[in-house]
Amino acid sequence: MDLIPDDYEGGVAIWGASHPAASKRRSDPAPIVQIRSNCGLHVHARRAGEERKSIDKSFDSLDVVRADERRTLTYEQVWSYRAAHDAGIPQETKRCRECGDSTAFDDLLSQRVRRKCRKCSGMLDGDPIAFANPVVSLQAEFALGTTRSCVLAPGRIEIAPDTFPGGFDIWGTSPAVLWTASRPEESGAHVHGYDSDGRSRLVDQTFGVLVVNGQTISNEALRLWQDQTGFNGVLRPFLRTVRCPRCHRALLDKGWKAFIPHREFQCRCGFLFFESHATISNPICDWACSL
Repeated sequence: MDLIPDDYEGGVAIWGASHPAASKRRSDPAPIVQIRSNCGLHVHARRAGEERKSIDKSFDSLDVVRADERRTLTYEQVWSYRAAHDAGIPQETKRCRECGDSTAFDDLLSQRVRRKCRKCSGMLDGDPIAFANPVVSLQAEFALGTTRSCVLAPGRIEIAPDTFPGGFDIWGTSPAVLWTASRPEESGAHVHGYDSDGRSRLVDQTFGVLVVNGQTISNEALRLWQDQTGFNGVLRPFLRTVRCPRCHRALLDKGWKAFIPHREFQCRCGFLFFESHATISNPICDWACSL
């Protein structure tokens, strides 16, 4: 699909579409934590002065067009951008010193930073330890002169076993790859709550505070879980909740450790210990499976 931001003065937003971080549907016998293949790029677009979305749909790939420039986005690029952003891993758009190409892309899961251009083998500029991703510069190029800000969503939602007759889906939110609206972007937990038919939504909103069965869910852990269980679920076998043997705190891996299975762990209490198998720890794992 071709998306022209100039046609939607009410704002355009693009995120990586993915499975829910956690799901409990009365009409769906599938496992609570679901790994699905129907991922892509989700687009919201509004015309000037309209609250209703002209586009609210997911696509396999997307061409963002402005003037004579066309930028192709893929789910792989957007997933790597989101995951690296959430983990604090450096990334930037890199340009070839020889041919000027700026489409170099380092897949986060490859754990390898490309030094040379794929087209002419010329050297890439930029930080040698930063991952190359062409979508990093997209916001600046297509922001239509707006100043972007991201704020914690207002509101709190408490979900008990009987809150939504048809169940619920929960997603962790991360900054959009492209956001052109003048209003700030909201972060937190995005919740769909369903009526008894399992399809009609009673709630479709982002909340700053999420409480499920009396437990407050960390937005940071939820965002990372959303990233870790994405991209065809290749990390899913390594995910579990690791607890400190000394203080019993559930550990949340951050940075590179959030995407590389490892055996060595250190708790905030200072205790260093080893697991028998390479693992990635996220407290969300225990919570999601206990719904």
